Amino acid sequence: MLLLYVILVALFVLSAGYYAGVETGSYSLSRLKLRYRMEEGFPGAKILFPLLADRQRLICTILVGHNLFVYLATALVTRLYRGHYSPHFTELMSTVTLAPIIFLFAEVLPKNFFRVRADTWMYIAASLLSFSAKVFRPAVALLRGVVWFWNRLLRISQRQEAPVLTRESLRFYFLEGRDAGILTSYQDILARNIMALGGVSVGRAMVPLAQVATVEASWGPEQIKDLARNTNFSRFPIYENIQRNIIGVLNIYDLLWGNGEGRTAQDFLRPAIFITQDDSVAAGLYQLRRARQPMGIVTTKAGRPVGVVTIKDLVEEIVGELEAW
Repeated sequence: MLLLYVILVALFVLSAGYYAGVETGSYSLSRLKLRYRMEEGFPGAKILFPLLADRQRLICTILVGHNLFVYLATALVTRLYRGHYSPHFTELMSTVTLAPIIFLFAEVLPKNFFRVRADTWMYIAASLLSFSAKVFRPAVALLRGVVWFWNRLLRISQRQEAPVLTRESLRFYFLEGRDAGILTSYQDILARNIMALGGVSVGRAMVPLAQVATVEASWGPEQIKDLARNTNFSRFPIYENIQRNIIGVLNIYDLLWGNGEGRTAQDFLRPAIFITQDDSVAAGLYQLRRARQPMGIVTTKAGRPVGVVTIKDLVEEIVGELEAW
């Protein structure tokens, strides 16, 4: 008989621990991985998703289950001591005996276990949790009714406002997605770089004017062709008199496909797109795409040219260095 009591008490304590662990696991579970697994048809995910969608019902189910099994364990231990001690001493012995056991095996250990392994054990525990929600439905309904009554009495609104999606929360979701294996490290970097585009200026992505191969407006076809062969570039800013006086852009193919005899670089001039160096990378990309130009001249706010930027330079702020374009 004593052995049966011990087994039952152990079973009740572990059952209480299950509910304590599930509660912590429900907070630690990766929502991204849950949604991904549900879309893939993972059985445990299909059970968990609706349970987690109704947070109040889930918490009430857990509270009912945990308290029920703690009560049953306490009642059995009290009954075990009742035949040996006075009623007052029986309660004291029950408390002294069970308190550390419940604290350790029905609180601390299961909560820590589920916190660390939530993405594994929550799916294993899903079926029993769903069964508990059905069995405890009357008690849960009563408990939710009490909560509703006090909320009404204290005028506490249960209306849930739409969550505000901040940059910090997006970064957290990207990190969670990477840790869950849904996003690769490279995809995580891409997402973060895209989020940071508004804070990265064109001036950071540009090539300084001193390092840019430029063409003087009076140059002839042979000088331009030599420069193109030496640099492997197809587009060059055209300047007049001094390098900082950019008047347009030359496309080498205009020269190659046209008749260049007796003509100068200015005869092949195309209008340049001017972008302020303080503009964001996103704004720079928009301006170049709208103008359908692969290269723009970067200027100060006063309009003085300070560099050149291409779509490739701006895209590299998102995807990293590109060997070929």
